[in-house]
Amino acid sequence: MPTIAQEAHRTNLILTSMLAAKTKFSAPSNPLTKFILRKAVVFKLGKQGDQLVERKLARNLRLASGVQPLGRSHIVEKLKIFLKEGVPYRIYRLDIRRFYESFEKSAVIGEIGELVRLSPHSKRLIETLLARHTDLGGVGVPRGLPISAVLTETMMRHFDSKMQNAQHVFFYSRYVDDIVVITSGEEARNEFLAQVKGSLPSGLKLNYEKYTVSSKIGPLVEVKDAQPKNTVAQIEYLGYKFTASNPYKGSSDKSYRNVEIDIADRKVKKYKLRLSRAFYEYTQTKDFSLLRDRVKYLSNNFSVFNIHIRKKKLAGIFHSYPLVQHGARSLGELDHYLRGLVLSSHGRLGKKLSALLTGSMKRNLLANSFVRGHAQKTFIYFTPDRIHTIKQCWKH
Repeated sequence: MPTIAQEAHRTNLILTSMLAAKTKFSAPSNPLTKFILRKAVVFKLGKQGDQLVERKLARNLRLASGVQPLGRSHIVEKLKIFLKEGVPYRIYRLDIRRFYESFEKSAVIGEIGELVRLSPHSKRLIETLLARHTDLGGVGVPRGLPISAVLTETMMRHFDSKMQNAQHVFFYSRYVDDIVVITSGEEARNEFLAQVKGSLPSGLKLNYEKYTVSSKIGPLVEVKDAQPKNTVAQIEYLGYKFTASNPYKGSSDKSYRNVEIDIADRKVKKYKLRLSRAFYEYTQTKDFSLLRDRVKYLSNNFSVFNIHIRKKKLAGIFHSYPLVQHGARSLGELDHYLRGLVLSSHGRLGKKLSALLTGSMKRNLLANSFVRGHAQKTFIYFTPDRIHTIKQCWKH
């Protein structure tokens, strides 16, 4: 786009966003639309001017509330440090049920109203978005809007503080609705769970179908080098699997437990399912170039455009799991699974594939590797349209 056209577009966008802020998103029309994504109702603002106003509101709210949640990698690194400790502990892995939808709107509006550093106009605009969300049948906080993440973090401030300072707790972290707590193990398990439940903001409840609580793990004990690894704890959190074990007597650092980080089992299953679906669809379409690109997409790294921050971000096997350790079991397991799909002639799928894949095609597919894609951070390029086509067979 020529420079003059860019300036004209920028000027028009600024004027449009200023009008949206002045008229409360062009009231009385509803600026929000809704759609279904992964079985959840998600909301978005259709106009770019409205999106700019929302981004500014999110920034204002973040500054006024002081919330600055930790990133996923930072949390994982901190959790690893605490799991290495040789003291007794117990691990709670908790989940909040229907996180965004369970907040009470009146409580959200009340909490926002008490922020003295947030301007009255910003408060009115936020209230307008929440009201328009209600008009579309939405409950709680609108899932999908960038400002919703700041709203929920603002609402969870007091809960986070209570948990971090609770008796017997020496590590607490929450990433949206996923919670992990490490305690001394001296607390009464049921009483502690009741304390967590009672500290949640009004409307929020724990999901008792997804929580796990470990038994109390004893103090560090050295293991003879000839003995098998002595695993004392294993949890999955934020897409990773953490395995803590007591050290061997011959270890260079015997004061701490050994903690290995791998891809979570359920994420490994998801990769396998996607591989299987890619090969199955190939038996239907006979489109080898699409099968090849799907395997490349899963086992390598690439960039995608994030519509919320309007920037490209890196994704793929390494960038999704940068803290997985070299030689992790899951990566070799995925390579083995890929090799089995390509080379097997057994089973219904194997028989179909063996009749369709030539030797050259097999070599082409086996040139891809999850181990190498992660270790070498191999990068490939796909157009947005190609990524859309690649992901089609995984949406059902």
